[in-house]
Parts: sequence; C-alpha cells; structure tokens
Amino acid sequence: MRKVLAILGSPREKGNSQALMEQILKGISSTKGDLEIERISLGKQHIQPCIACNGCQRQPGCVIKDDMNRLYSAFDQADLVVIASPIYFNSVSAQLKSLIDRCQAIWASKYVLKSPLIDRNKLRLGVFIATAGNPDGIAEFEPSKRVIDLFFKAINTYYYQDLFVTDIDNSPVTSRPEVLKQAFQMGKELENQFYQLQTGKS
Repeated sequence: MRKVLAILGSPREKGNSQALMEQILKGISSTKGDLEIERISLGKQHIQPCIACNGCQRQPGCVIKDDMNRLYSAFDQADLVVIASPIYFNSVSAQLKSLIDRCQAIWASKYVLKSPLIDRNKLRLGVFIATAGNPDGIAEFEPSKRVIDLFFKAINTYYYQDLFVTDIDNSPVTSRPEVLKQAFQMGKELENQFYQLQTGKS
C-alpha cells in the first residue's frame, strides 16, 4: 500500500493552499493503486518551536512531548509527501517552520547518534505547494524553496516538484481552473513517477 502524507502548513483551513493540496491528492488518487492518505492540518496541531536544547543529540527523538512526536514515524512510513503553505515574509508559515525546525531530532539521530529515526534507504518523493498574494511574487518563493529542500533532505525525501501560485489576493485558486488542473496533473505525475521508480519501469 502506498502511503501519502499531506501536510497543510496554513494556519487556517479551506484556503488557497488547501484547495491546491486537495487537487494534488485527487490526482494521486486518480491513478491505479492501493493508497492510504493521511492529512495533517498544522493549524490544529500543537507543535512547539525547537528550543535548541540539544537533547536530541543525547537520546533519540525530541524532549518536547507534543504532536510532533507522532510525525517522526509518519515521515518514516510515507512514500509520497505533499507540503502546502502560504508565503509569509518570503518564507513558509510559522506553523510549518516549527515542524521543520523540530526535524533537528531526525538530523541528530542520523549524524550524531548514528541511529536514524527514519529509514534512509526508502524511496520517498515530495512536492511543495506555495501561494503568495503578490501578483509579481515569483522571487518570494525562492527562500522557502531552500527551506523545503533542506527539510526534504532531513526526512530523506527526493524533492520532485513544486507549484507556486501568485496573485491569490486578487484571484483565488478556486476561480482559476487552469491552476487547479495543473495541481491535479502534478499529483497524477507524482504517483506515476513513484511507481516507475519503485518498479524499475520507464
């Protein structure tokens, strides 16, 4: 069974980020295959910021006990990872950034404790969806792209593709069928690419 982990980084639901994420998930589900999709809305999770205590360098996992702890195993089990976030001040949302910073525990488990919390040999593919209100905001996505690139590396996921959508303040994605279609197609291609890589087919 293919496991899909979909993380909504927006502090609110039913917005542009979620609309795009759902279209990608529909695209993934449209292909043949046995799928299990886990959706996580970070606005409903209790995830504290990293406090830089270095506790994860002394023992596996994070010393902070909150909703983040179950996500470590979710990253490990996932085959496809979908991340969606609005862009705030040229970066991802605070909720998503807290999750990413808490992945220091995964980094420490790999490089300090030499006992990875995550299977480093497992094939995983990831996509990043981001939205911005600025009509000319393409440059705004570059800082967040670098953050997501390191995040995917931390959870041993190949950064397969991204989708950046601007001008959502004036034109929400629900009124842009071409963008929704693009997101759907991205999900379909993601699942097909994973299948080809997993089976060795081209």
